[in-house]
Amino acid sequence: MDLYQYLRKIQKKERDNGTLAHVEETFYDDIHKYINELKQSAIDDPFSDVYNTLNEARRIATEICERREHKITNAAVLNMNRSYHLFSGKQEFDLVDSIPLNLTPEEETFYFSVIEALKKVGEYEKINYKS
Repeated sequence: MDLYQYLRKIQKKERDNGTLAHVEETFYDDIHKYINELKQSAIDDPFSDVYNTLNEARRIATEICERREHKITNAAVLNMNRSYHLFSGKQEFDLVDSIPLNLTPEEETFYFSVIEALKKVGEYEKINYKS
């Protein structure tokens, strides 16, 4: 299956499911390489249909990334809400055990950065709430 068809398949899965579709760990590198190859093909043959393919591949890749980011952010917020009692700040379960499935390494880094940001916001609100 060529990468364009693979992107369409992942796009459909991301649209249809509330969970992250399974992708290879090299997913983002593969997309980057593919788009660069399309760019080079467009430069080499400016009268071909590759410009249409390039624009469509960019649109699909952007949609996939946005949907995945949204799902990861939602998971982080939900997991933070579940991990602390309202107003008490007592941890109920381990956030590491609640990591969403099918994250790439880049997405795992993103997930934990969102968790850390939410923790800081929670600590700030707890301090201001006591004041």
